[in-house]
Amino acid sequence: MEVLPEENGSNYHYLYEIKQMAEKCGFIYYTKVPWEKSGFVSNTGRKSKNMQDIMIFSKGKARALRPDRKKGGSALMSGAKGMFPAKFQIPPVPGKERIHQSELPVSLCEQILEFVTCEKEVVLDTFAGSGSTGEACLNKGRNCILIELLKENVEKIQARLERSVQKSSL
Repeated sequence: MEVLPEENGSNYHYLYEIKQMAEKCGFIYYTKVPWEKSGFVSNTGRKSKNMQDIMIFSKGKARALRPDRKKGGSALMSGAKGMFPAKFQIPPVPGKERIHQSELPVSLCEQILEFVTCEKEVVLDTFAGSGSTGEACLNKGRNCILIELLKENVEKIQARLERSVQKSSL
């Protein structure tokens, strides 16, 4: 999964290049779902910056996660566990509460995890930033590996995850 600026006239080449780079690494582009950060969308000659695109890739053919209604029983077909929404409508983390400048809401991470992972699987976040993916993994019963370069962010992530574990044990 990659969260990117919404496609526009100045970045569509870059977004296409990302898909090409992913393909060279053996990933297949699966889908793109917009994330609308608020209910207001301005379009008076330019769009407001309240949208981002969430691009989903799979390593090779998508796994069999979706129940096959035609075959019934426990038969699964390839793809996510369900149909992705037309867009995710989740407000961003308020500025005063943010740990990191590009922090994703935990609820957004949880929804995405529900579509593309199963319980007890391992999720890798190579740019952990605020640790919201880690908190979502704890909440949804997934294991996670978080990688973060900046020591001050690592300390904030550790504190966040400790608080999350304390909340869940209450």
